[in-house]
This record gives sequence, C-alpha cells and structure tokens, in this order.
Amino acid sequence: LSKFGHDLLHERDLQSLSSSLLSELQTGLDLEQANLYLVEDDSLIPVIPEHIDELLHLTGLGERIWERDYESLTGVALPDSTLDAAQRLFLLGYRYACPLRVRDRRIGVCVTGYKVEQVPLNSDALLLVRQLLNQAALAIENAQLLEQLQRQLTEVLELKQFNEEIIESSPAGIAVLDADDHVLSANLAFAAVVGIERNALRRRALSDLLPVDRLPEPDSGLMKFQVEDHHGRRRYLQLSVAS
Repeated sequence: LSKFGHDLLHERDLQSLSSSLLSELQTGLDLEQANLYLVEDDSLIPVIPEHIDELLHLTGLGERIWERDYESLTGVALPDSTLDAAQRLFLLGYRYACPLRVRDRRIGVCVTGYKVEQVPLNSDALLLVRQLLNQAALAIENAQLLEQLQRQLTEVLELKQFNEEIIESSPAGIAVLDADDHVLSANLAFAAVVGIERNALRRRALSDLLPVDRLPEPDSGLMKFQVEDHHGRRRYLQLSVAS
C-alpha cells in the first residue's frame, strides 16, 4: 500500500485512479467493502454506484469530519427520525469515513467496512489508510484539474471550429488582420474578391489587395469603394471593420 501511494501520483486518469485506490485498499487490508465519494458542487458522488435513495450532501457528515483523520460511523437513530448521511452509509455496510482534502479544499470521503468476518480495523490499519489517502487526495486533485483543463480545451476547440465554419460559409469576404493590417486568415469569398489564391494571402498587407489607403474605425459603418478585377470588370464593394 505504501508503494502504491507513491505510484498514485503518476496516475492522471481520475476513474482509473479512483478504481485502483479502492481495489488496493480492499486487497491490502482485507476489507469487506470500500467506496470513494468525490465532491461535486454541493454533493458527494460515489465512484461505485450505490443503492441509495438520494445524493449525499457535502455537509451531510458534519463539519467535524473534515478536521479529523477518520470518523466511526454509527447506525443509531431515534425512532421515526430521518436518517442522516452517516447512518445511511452505516446501513450500506460502511464503518469508517476518512476525509480527503488538500490544504483547505475538500476532495471527497473514503468509506470502508470492517475486515472480512467483521473484524474492526486497528489503529495501525487506520493510520496506514490515512497516510495513503493523504497521497491519494493530491493525486485526485491533480487528475481533476487535468480533466477540467481537457474539458475547457475541448470547448475552446469546438468553439474555434464553429466560428471558422461560420466564417467559411459566409458569402461575404472576411479577412482576419493583425495590428499592422496584414492578413492572418481569410475565407474563400475574400480570396475571390481580391482574385488571389487563399494560400497566398497570409501576411499580405491589406493595402496591396484592396485600393484602401486607410481603414475605417471599427464598428463605424460601411465604407464604399470600387475595384477593377483581373478581368477588367468594375466592381462596387462595401467594407466594414470589426474589432
């Protein structure tokens, strides 16, 4: 388990990390069962789905658990009272709850049962679990941050592709310029207007492509002018600039 704790820091896939952690805990300590509840918004979401009627709230186990190494779970409840999170976990077979945290950030809660044949964990076993979970919490935080970055990157790429498709399908000639009014990219319609292959447009000055000495201010309306294309035909164009 100690070696596995060091190996955890090299795992970047959240699902694989969580599954491996639970498997190693159960095998290494001969536990009847274990699960990991990860913080998601205001809820604790189990890695292994549970037969539970509703999600556990982040504060359902109380504030004290986040300040302790572990909490012993109990199923004692008053008659006709609503079961709290700890009692519901007890009924699922769990006997200990250990918080996972990194600095002040709450990562999740690992819950375990007794050893096989209902043998409680001794202090050495609980200390080992605590040490392993300290390393696991950091690994899970890294995996979550990486997963979040990957989602954001996917969203950015999808938005970029969407924007490019809109620009490409526009019947209007559109060119993206740098600060010096050189073309960074252009759609096929723009290439048709200036009569130059699109691949040859990049880094060309706009003034070399259109008879425009000075561009209008961004969002100031349309500028009208005329050009003569490579067939000698006169064309009347309107140009606008967007920031």
